[in-house]
Amino acid sequence: MEGNKTLIAYETKGGATEEAARKIAEVLRSKYQLEVDLVDLKVQKVADLSQYRNLVIGGGVRGGRVYSKALKFLKNDFNGKRVAFFVSSSWAGTPGSHDEAKAKFVENTLAKYPNINAVSTEAFGGRIRILRKTMVDNTDLAKVRGLGRRAWTKIQPINTSALRQMLYFVPFAALNISKSSLTLKSTELHCTT
Repeated sequence: MEGNKTLIAYETKGGATEEAARKIAEVLRSKYQLEVDLVDLKVQKVADLSQYRNLVIGGGVRGGRVYSKALKFLKNDFNGKRVAFFVSSSWAGTPGSHDEAKAKFVENTLAKYPNINAVSTEAFGGRIRILRKTMVDNTDLAKVRGLGRRAWTKIQPINTSALRQMLYFVPFAALNISKSSLTLKSTELHCTT
């Protein structure tokens, strides 16, 4: 979809963040036919953000800190871009700890980048590996798929005729939104959840 290309840029060490990034890409490609590029920030650099309207940025957490390459990427100029941000942290996947982990690793991180107005954020469970052995694995790919759907409702522009068709055919429960939370502004659908 020209003019609505999506970049998912991530940094991973134990693999959980890469799995999340790939699952989000899968959802955006298969369910919403978005053109998505995946970039592992440890391996590649993104030289030109101008071709992307939507950005999903992800980073793992180790020692209570979001990975440095993900943080460095947040310093880019995202003016005019729709940005979603997620982290993978074993703490976020521990029952009863999700909200605290999200506040510490997502909300506190984004507070340091006031020019980013994220349309969607999440903290997913992660994985702890020591000497290549998995000690803790709190990943939840079903939750990751949910971010792909929620992010789409906030980044995908829809023309009016497509909106009318969608209102008849989209199972809103599957998107985790209700019809009453949708508004049409100009030619874009906005979802408040």
